Amino acid sequence: MKHLLICFAILITTLVSAQDETHQNLLVTDSTWAKEVFKFPIGFAQDIPYSGFEEAQFPKG
Repeated sequence: MKHLLICFAILITTLVSAQDETHQNLLVTDSTWAKEVFKFPIGFAQDIPYSGFEEAQFPKG
């Protein structure tokens, strides 16, 4: 019973911490930079085994 409670506590802790939506911007830019978001898998490359998104930032012009 003790092992079951420990496993349950670990499972709950993992699920709660996996729901964090915080992300870190590695590139700090100002408002003159444009931002584009790419969602994965990309429509033309469905076989790529990644899911999520990529944020690209670049100077305007």
